[in-house]
Amino acid sequence: MNTFTRILSVLVLAAFTAQLAEAGRIGGPMNDFGTVAPGQSVSFEVPFAAGEQGVVSVTWQGRGYIQLTVADADGHLIQGMGSPGQQQAVVDVYRSGVFQVEIRNFGSLPTAITVATN
Repeated sequence: MNTFTRILSVLVLAAFTAQLAEAGRIGGPMNDFGTVAPGQSVSFEVPFAAGEQGVVSVTWQGRGYIQLTVADADGHLIQGMGSPGQQQAVVDVYRSGVFQVEIRNFGSLPTAITVATN
């Protein structure tokens, strides 16, 4: 795992902020970017507030085959849905906690990604 998998910068891009306007992440919206090696995954933790929807989005360019998964503390898994080049997972947060986000590259080439939360 590289530094990207361990640390998420608190950077806000206007495009993602507009799409993810309702706050759900404790600390406010964030985004980050990095590269996922072929056959590898990156994972990180995101704290979400109870009573809000938690939204995690991943976008990428090219022919990468990326899968987004979000898990809550009880082990419930939410698969990202979307079209080629983007996926989004929406979680109804029934209790505040830290959610595990995993982004896996099933492709054969490194894929640059951008990740955003609300």
